[in-house]
Amino acid sequence: MVTQQSKKGSIGQHYQDIWHGKLDLVTTLYAPDCIYHDSNSPFELPTGREGIKQLVNILRTAFPDMVLSIESVILEEEIVVVRWKLAGTNTGPLLAAGPTGRAVNITGISQLRFANGQVVEEWTNWDALGMLEQLGLVEVTFR
Repeated sequence: MVTQQSKKGSIGQHYQDIWHGKLDLVTTLYAPDCIYHDSNSPFELPTGREGIKQLVNILRTAFPDMVLSIESVILEEEIVVVRWKLAGTNTGPLLAAGPTGRAVNITGISQLRFANGQVVEEWTNWDALGMLEQLGLVEVTFR
């Protein structure tokens, strides 16, 4: 019998493994026609599993030493919320900017909606401004 705790752990581990480059798990966790929402994302991604794979590849190219750690997982019926932390050094290209050589530590939260055991929709919010500031691409001042 699968418990809520083991289900949360399994989903969290799969999510983390995908972001560590195990892209074969995308077909396990995500539905073929999944939809990814990220209001901070500057990337034009296709829908479905290929979009998820492209996003992971873009960020792993920009931050080859990237480590995503799961802070918490909340499971409520068909919704799973994953709070995560990402750390890495920008030694590859990112958008129009070349590598900065700077380290980033950002936090984010992803809400995954499941149907038939796979993610059919994901909403992600993360500290995009904090990342740009840590990379030295923007300067944030307070009055």
